[in-house]
Amino acid sequence: MLQVSFKSLVLVLLGATARAAVQVHDAQSFLSEPAPEAPSDFDWQQLKPSRSLDWHDCYTSFKCARFEVPLDWKYSEGYPRGSGGLAIAVIKAPSRYDQTDPRWRGPIFYNPGGPGYSGVDWLLQTGPNLTHRIGDEYDHVSFDPRGVSRSHPTIRYFDDEERAKWDEDRILGPSDVGLALARSQLIGAFADDPWFRGQGQGAFFVSTPSVALDVLAMARAYGREKVMYFGKGYGGILGLTMASMFPDKIERMVLDSVTDVNRYYDASYSTTLRSTDKALESFFISCSASKDCGIHNPTPEAVQARYERILASVAVEPVPWVFFSNYGIVDIAMTRATVFHALKHPYCMFPLLAIALSALEVGDGMYMHLLASSPFYYCKDEWMPGGLDYLTEARTAIMCRDAGPVDDSLAQLQQWFDRQRNVSSFADFAWSRIACAGWPSFGHQREFSGPFSGHTAHPILFLGSTADPLAPLSDAYFMSTQFPGSSVLAVESPGHGAFGLPSHCFDGHIKTYFRDGSLPANGTACAVDHPIQYCLEDSAAFGQLGADVKARLMKRRRSS
Repeated sequence: MLQVSFKSLVLVLLGATARAAVQVHDAQSFLSEPAPEAPSDFDWQQLKPSRSLDWHDCYTSFKCARFEVPLDWKYSEGYPRGSGGLAIAVIKAPSRYDQTDPRWRGPIFYNPGGPGYSGVDWLLQTGPNLTHRIGDEYDHVSFDPRGVSRSHPTIRYFDDEERAKWDEDRILGPSDVGLALARSQLIGAFADDPWFRGQGQGAFFVSTPSVALDVLAMARAYGREKVMYFGKGYGGILGLTMASMFPDKIERMVLDSVTDVNRYYDASYSTTLRSTDKALESFFISCSASKDCGIHNPTPEAVQARYERILASVAVEPVPWVFFSNYGIVDIAMTRATVFHALKHPYCMFPLLAIALSALEVGDGMYMHLLASSPFYYCKDEWMPGGLDYLTEARTAIMCRDAGPVDDSLAQLQQWFDRQRNVSSFADFAWSRIACAGWPSFGHQREFSGPFSGHTAHPILFLGSTADPLAPLSDAYFMSTQFPGSSVLAVESPGHGAFGLPSHCFDGHIKTYFRDGSLPANGTACAVDHPIQYCLEDSAAFGQLGADVKARLMKRRRSS
């Protein structure tokens, strides 16, 4: 629910030079201002892990707890091999009502996706919005899953400098299947290293079925036998796993941007990119509809042609830029990665992407580099993780523990990748199967192998956008057929995460579902309240304003 003006990007540029960040606020206001300092992290170690939820004040207006769960739920009574338990970092935005008040409706548990996103960071950012959009009669609860961020032990194989170097090299191209395999083998070697395993980082304990059991245990700690849950992306995988394992424990379940859970567990990911190119087409359509778009042309086809010319130029001749002590090179890999990211957050990122492409067209790579380097500084929507504590090794451990051994040869992996390229032009951002090809098996079997279906105690509400770059709406409809009585609610827009899109119709259905369980008719589609807002007068004004910003920065530097 965001609008972005060119003023926003100017402030971003100023803020980036001063090592500050910009937060873009509510869509209805255009207000853009420097983001506040990130909240100083709460000292989680002062909280003693407990099998009850012992809440403590944290982060000004939130409550935090460390919830103890067994390493392996099969041995939950004694905790296996003397290893003790895991400490899950849990946070809530509390209801305005006490639990003894009849108006209190209980906890809703959230997982923002990934796998590997920090639910703590996410709720710190999103809690007030949930209270407004879903209701203040609930406790809104999230957590860092096993192995992630503030939960202990955390799967972490790199220090900060090593991670920066590792992430710097992660943008791979269509010819890099062998390199991707080598990278996965390196991460797998760390996971199987005796030292890391001795530190509790062997990563065999982070499966999604185990996390599903953790969520149900947290619900029981609240005194509730059934769970209310809201998950997006991978959070949908977690929800579908939970609903398949314990269909009688589902009080309410909303799953946003889901993919076919079977294709996740077999690591084929064969449906993931089916609507990615459609999401890119939506950028061309929205840009052609607004004369303020940075690369506006009167038809979607003309915008697409201009976009393709810009990318073709960058592919042949990468664009260097230098501004005081800041410098960089924008190449085709960086540009395409930024475009791909923008497809997930169109209301925020499409206007900024258009500005960056317009600048790139005239040989200025600074805006694209800023956008590629720190996109999360500019966009704060409902499903975008806040603190970015999103570690490669935690993500890999979770999805590869779920998938089990991937024994493909390099030739087989190349064939898999080529099949992905037949689905979408963005196949080079879908490396998940290859990431698991180097992962050790640890000799463990899956805790749950399906079937992924069930008659839940209350029907599931599936959500999706009509042009999701990572979760085609057809997957939501397919999964709905596996859970009788469930319903699919769509919003007519691009974006990964329908809940973050501006639609009062959509929000109303979700609020009603949580309150009284009512489902919209299957296949209901809500319109957005307003189109994507491009706030640039024209490319000439953009160039002049950019020059003015640089002049002011230079003047500031000379006077300092």
